[in-house]
Amino acid sequence: MRVSSRQTCIAILLPPTIALFLLIPDMALSRTWHIQADGSADAATIQAGIDSATTGDTVLVHAGTYLEALAIVGKDIIIRSSDGPDLTTLDASGLGVPAIAFSGDVSRLARLEGFRITGGSIGVLVINSQPSIIGNTVSENGPAQNGA
Repeated sequence: MRVSSRQTCIAILLPPTIALFLLIPDMALSRTWHIQADGSADAATIQAGIDSATTGDTVLVHAGTYLEALAIVGKDIIIRSSDGPDLTTLDASGLGVPAIAFSGDVSRLARLEGFRITGGSIGVLVINSQPSIIGNTVSENGPAQNGA
């Protein structure tokens, strides 16, 4: 059987390509979870998107007001607003908990970006973690905002 130069090239390049793919960090396999305020996207809530995400994934939150509090535990994920803090609000009013809490050794690779954060007992709580918190507006949080 005669082997063409193209077949030889593919045979030579394929194993290193596979090896390189296996050495690429999880970010190469990352997914973007889209969240809509009406619950019609990949996950019904931001927290459901966070729970579904794995390290390296992005939870992309579209414009709207989201009435929930978020807990990010041990996941280096990106939680980002598609439209910025003027159009995307996380409101934890009445829940009596921090609007957003990071814990469980979340690293600087985790990002929270582009939200208006309001109504929590605390705006953003960080415990044993170092997330990157960028371009958010944090206001009207604290006990007075929760009826305490």
